[in-house]
Amino acid sequence: MWFKAFLFGHIVFGCVALVSGGLSALFRKGSKQHTAAGRLFYYSMLSSGLLAILITLLPKHHSYFLQGIGVFTLYYTLGGRRALSYQRTPINTSFEKLLLVLLFSYSLFLLVYPNLKVSGFMLLSTGFGVFGIWRVFRDSRLLLHPEILQKRYLHLHLIRMFTAYASTVTAFLVVNQWLGFLGWFLPGLEVTGIILYWTQKIQVT
Repeated sequence: MWFKAFLFGHIVFGCVALVSGGLSALFRKGSKQHTAAGRLFYYSMLSSGLLAILITLLPKHHSYFLQGIGVFTLYYTLGGRRALSYQRTPINTSFEKLLLVLLFSYSLFLLVYPNLKVSGFMLLSTGFGVFGIWRVFRDSRLLLHPEILQKRYLHLHLIRMFTAYASTVTAFLVVNQWLGFLGWFLPGLEVTGIILYWTQKIQVT
């Protein structure tokens, strides 16, 4: 019962996020259309990510892939929205510090528990764990420099929101087994190109 309900909600919100995220990227930054689509994307991503995590907590439905995607989707989505607040002073980073503690704890869990449970090496959970630890240390250093946060708030907003979008597209392709091996990397490569384009455009303008 709960599995079908969570799965249905996860799919619906995921589809809404895919569409609204694409529209938000196409609309002119700062316009009412961009803000509306971005807000819909934000709440859809949070809902889809949270439901993904809840699904993995149900008996017989555990998946480190789905759980990891859900956790990092929440992290990047929340971080992308929070980045907009950095343009105001003083900058309060209490929420970001809480997110880093939670992500660090989860990453350590991925590095230790799955490998002990199977008495071997689990590549997927270990990869998520290593990436999470790297992300925590990188973002922790950034929090030490509020002047950089304020200067680069728009860059951080774009990078984090596009990364969250890429994680959703990747999960969609992998779960549906589209594009095969390329489904793991193609969305990330495309989003990297988009991020480079927009960051360059922001610097020029």
